[in-house]
Amino acid sequence: MPIRSSHKSSPAVVEVYTDGSASPNPGPGGWAAVVVEAGRRRDLSGGEARTTNNRMELRAALEALRALPRSKPIRLHTDSQYLRLGITEYLAYWQRAGWKTRARQPVANQDLWQALVEALAGRTVTWVWVRGHAGNPLNEAADQLAQKAASRYRQSPAASRPAAGGCDAYLGASASPRHARWAAVLACHGATTAGSGEVSGATANALILHAALYALRHSAGEAPLTVHASARYLVDGATHSLQRWRTNGWRTTTGGAVRHRELWEAIGQLIAKGEVRWVWEASSSLLEEAEGIAAGRRGKAELKQD
Repeated sequence: MPIRSSHKSSPAVVEVYTDGSASPNPGPGGWAAVVVEAGRRRDLSGGEARTTNNRMELRAALEALRALPRSKPIRLHTDSQYLRLGITEYLAYWQRAGWKTRARQPVANQDLWQALVEALAGRTVTWVWVRGHAGNPLNEAADQLAQKAASRYRQSPAASRPAAGGCDAYLGASASPRHARWAAVLACHGATTAGSGEVSGATANALILHAALYALRHSAGEAPLTVHASARYLVDGATHSLQRWRTNGWRTTTGGAVRHRELWEAIGQLIAKGEVRWVWEASSSLLEEAEGIAAGRRGKAELKQD
């Protein structure tokens, strides 16, 4: 008669190989993760039109974590010392220091580091450094996938424009001791208009959500809508976090209440009514115009106060 152990077997470790690339740096970039679980491999990848190599390294790890249940132990292999040392040696200090370095400077890529903190909560992750381009087949596979993802963003600007009949919205926000203002520039059917408003005491994150709401409300029926913003808080929230927050009762993965819930709820309701594409970009002429209007400078577009 076989002897049965009363202990439950530990779940098998999931092996993950990540990589990120931007060429030129900064420039079009891609991230990738090769996930091996129970002998089966699956690949994840994506990219951005303008980013950096370090951001893509962080994004690769973040997306791999988001794709796996928290209950599964992970061994994450990376050839990025920036990612590995940031997680294993510097992250705890940055959090204690209010996201400042030892030189009292703001931590670069803070938005992604904070997202990684949230994604790591409740997980068991072992971080392994591997030498890049040294013949490790899965590391090489991740590198090739990241390069391929980046290549999709090296097309002409026209290739990424929405289909005819749609609208583009360019958002800006400015929070200072003197004012807190948001702005949205809408480009529809060859005409460009703008809207702006003030919200006393609001943060930059809240303001960019107000700008998004204006764009969604004033482009109703003009599908598809492409929303352009340099605020990753908005773009990542809309594309990655919103559905999870709703499912979790408007709680983050660490159990805290989602900030600006009423604004996110309104955005979610409007997204459900049409086709919306969210695009992060560092700069463009219409983004600069929206940011200028938010800062109090008159733009070229016809301005409507909200």
